[in-house]
Amino acid sequence: MQLLKDGRPAIDTWMFLQYVADVDDGGDAIVALQHWSAHRETLLKRSGRNGLWLSSEDEIESVAEDIEHFAMIALEFSASTDGRHYSTARLLRERYAYSGELRASGEVRRDQLFFLTRCGFDSFLLADNCDLEDFLRGGNDFSSVYQYASDDRVPVYRRRIGTV
Repeated sequence: MQLLKDGRPAIDTWMFLQYVADVDDGGDAIVALQHWSAHRETLLKRSGRNGLWLSSEDEIESVAEDIEHFAMIALEFSASTDGRHYSTARLLRERYAYSGELRASGEVRRDQLFFLTRCGFDSFLLADNCDLEDFLRGGNDFSSVYQYASDDRVPVYRRRIGTV
């Protein structure tokens, strides 16, 4: 897998933990929502950073009170046609004021990059066969936006009437 973070290739320091026995004290550990729920207290005692992985079926509201404990939240897109995590990203950035790394993984395609970034994603875990340069060009597909979003770009109607 290839990691893009803040528009550049990056090294992924996160290890996905599936069992509580895998929990070491240091390092970056990402766990599924079910694992977090079952082993929350043990994971909070770690000296390393904690991350959360959510499938398309998981709802962020179930861990809203724990969001400050996650340095990274990864949202898994099970299909490129499943847009549920666009809403999850907006909720994290706008309602819960989440400022950590927000990662899109799974079925993420070039034509989604512009919209994913607008919703608040700042890193992307991509398939090894993904052309990174072409994927990044997807962020420049549109020069104007029509509504406010997490990225704070000014909508075209605000620029047109001079009410920025």
